Amino acid sequence: MKRTSYNVFRQIVRSAADKAVVPLRVMFELTYDCNFRCKHCYIPGSFRAKYRIAQLDTRQVFGILDMLKNAGCLFLGLTGGEPFIRKDIFEIIEYAISLGFRLTVNTNGSFLNSRAVRRLARAGPIKIDITLPGMSRPVFESITGDAGSHRKVFKAIDLLRRNRIPLGLKSCLLRQNENEIKAIRKFARCLRVPYRLDTLLSRRLDGSAEPYKLRGGIAGAGMNKPGSIRNRPGSARDRKVQRKQSLFFC
Repeated sequence: MKRTSYNVFRQIVRSAADKAVVPLRVMFELTYDCNFRCKHCYIPGSFRAKYRIAQLDTRQVFGILDMLKNAGCLFLGLTGGEPFIRKDIFEIIEYAISLGFRLTVNTNGSFLNSRAVRRLARAGPIKIDITLPGMSRPVFESITGDAGSHRKVFKAIDLLRRNRIPLGLKSCLLRQNENEIKAIRKFARCLRVPYRLDTLLSRRLDGSAEPYKLRGGIAGAGMNKPGSIRNRPGSARDRKVQRKQSLFFC
């Protein structure tokens, strides 16, 4: 049997899916609702209450998951808004895993307490991607607009690691956090988790270009060009992680 690398295999599968018009990767937006009030978000605040009533119920979500499975989807992402704000999110996660999806949930992490993380650990194969807007509490909470969110999210990161749930971190480059991007990337390397920095923002769904005014400077973040910047877990020298008040700090 011929052996090949995962990257080569992935490219072969993606090419075959493209030719067969198979939706190999799908991002499913479950809700516009969110407990954070990030000014750079593409979802206007007015949409949250408006569409909270009209969002898909559990049975409708299951129906779409069934259709995606039958269409050949393999890699499924659940996002929002904040997906964990839905009361049925664990039912949705567990059903998606039962269908065999390679599942990732994009979240702000603030709802992931001990009980929630234990349930995720029992659910099966899953990856959690947490948005990390800053390292310091003032910068973090000036972006989220939610007092106490810094402590909740870093605690969630700790709990996910303790329960050995695959974790990824990501940030949007903003004027408010451009001077903390290096620290966030170092933090990700120390935790040995993948990190993605998005330097491009989107218009709001109502057409407003307001998020563009909040975009951070590339030079301020120590980068050369815009786009999506990724880094892999760091070397052994980067892996010195110290515990402090049950959270992980580099």
